[in-house]
Amino acid sequence: MAIEILTPPGRVVWGHPLQKQIKTDPKTRKPILDKTGKEQDVWSFGLAIPVAAFAELEKAIATAAYQQYPQGNFPRDFAWKFKTESMMDEQNKPYAEREGYAGHVVINVSTQAFCPPLYKFDNGAYRQLTESELKCGDWVVAKLLINSHPGGVYINPVAIELVGYDKEIARRSAANPNETFGGRTYQLPQGVSATPVASGHGVGMPTAAPAAAYAPQPAAYAPQPVGGNGGMLPPAAHDFVNNAVNPALPAGMPGVIPGR
Repeated sequence: MAIEILTPPGRVVWGHPLQKQIKTDPKTRKPILDKTGKEQDVWSFGLAIPVAAFAELEKAIATAAYQQYPQGNFPRDFAWKFKTESMMDEQNKPYAEREGYAGHVVINVSTQAFCPPLYKFDNGAYRQLTESELKCGDWVVAKLLINSHPGGVYINPVAIELVGYDKEIARRSAANPNETFGGRTYQLPQGVSATPVASGHGVGMPTAAPAAAYAPQPAAYAPQPVGGNGGMLPPAAHDFVNNAVNPALPAGMPGVIPGR
């Protein structure tokens, strides 16, 4: 059974609740196709809730998860749909280094059903807003439906209220060139210039360049895999769910947030 809850004020730290995206795999970043082979639309954003105000949401997430696994035997890759400031990202950097994450728990809010309505309370009445009236970095309150499935938790938006304005958070680049290319240098065919060549004065390709001449040089460093699982993030699973007991939860139910 879905749990309906109204969040405390939180900051949008990635995505946009009114911008339609293509659903992608969080690991490969490739589109997730439906049964007919078509790409799937999704509306999603990260909502940063101050740690001190997270207790009720934590209880709701835990309650939904235990509906699926009453004994607490969660799979190691169970998707809890949140990040804490102490967790590490795919580049082995703490989430606390990202704007808006320090001191917060960031929940992944998404839906494939519809674009959630966005409102603002002005002059004693609610006015529905358009996409351009909210930016990443602003503060909102969201009515959510929280449910679970065997692989994780659903956190779906019902409606959103804009409650405050803040500094805009720039979108994170899809690829960091330093991490992608590693600062390598390359051996190129004879006659290839390292600087632009004037028009009409091409150098041409060599008649036969040895294959080794095209091989990239080793990077100055090699990123080490995180958690020993091929470089992917350690799954947010029962290994930290069992670390602490939250007194706000039903008796015997472990907390969701490590150390709480």
